[in-house]
Amino acid sequence: MQSILAFDTTAEFLSVAVFHGGLLYSSYLEIGLTHGEVLPQEVDRLLSKAGITPKDLTGIVCSRGPGSFTGLRIGMSFAKGFQGAVGTPMASVSLLEVYGWIYGFFPGVVLPVIDGRKQRYYAQAFSRGMACSPAWDKEPAELVSAIQSLVREPLGDNPGRVLLTGPHADRFITNQDLPEGWVLDSAPRPNIAAGMIRLGLERFARGETDAPDFGPEYLRESQAVEDNSRGYSSF
Repeated sequence: MQSILAFDTTAEFLSVAVFHGGLLYSSYLEIGLTHGEVLPQEVDRLLSKAGITPKDLTGIVCSRGPGSFTGLRIGMSFAKGFQGAVGTPMASVSLLEVYGWIYGFFPGVVLPVIDGRKQRYYAQAFSRGMACSPAWDKEPAELVSAIQSLVREPLGDNPGRVLLTGPHADRFITNQDLPEGWVLDSAPRPNIAAGMIRLGLERFARGETDAPDFGPEYLRESQAVEDNSRGYSSF
């Protein structure tokens, strides 16, 4: 029986989910930057609700980014703590890919965006759950231009519409008007951890797990290193 714990700490929200016995137990909290305090408590609460202990887990799934340096470090450290304490396999997944999978039903291009600060956004384009671009670190106008070029290319049955989603889609539109044919996700913050469990299960089924020395994924590594040295958190 698969018993999976998943959590996302990449933004000012905390998403946690436990899958056990075919049932999903999940939570989504707006907690600012208090992941280090709240994550252990929420994991304990959901494990208890599912009636299992950390030793019962068959896998742990955490986000590898992109996102807040501080949040990623907390999430990775917590996952590796579980991995070291009880020997549970760990698999990390891209937060952008999780959004692409969740909205795989959308008949067009899905564009999840994450605030990268300095008026830039981390983003990636998906069609029917499959990536159709690299992961980007761009200004809003640059992203719009890249997507407008992309939707002019044939993407199967893609009718050319674009769904703007992700944890910071609402911030994106304060800096950039939506072009014709773009749709703003009315609920851009789904329970990400539930989607992470699905992608994690696929990785485990393929025998893919993260090595103990695996670290977060930064699209702007030089900035992450600089922020870390100064004690800043950067989104």
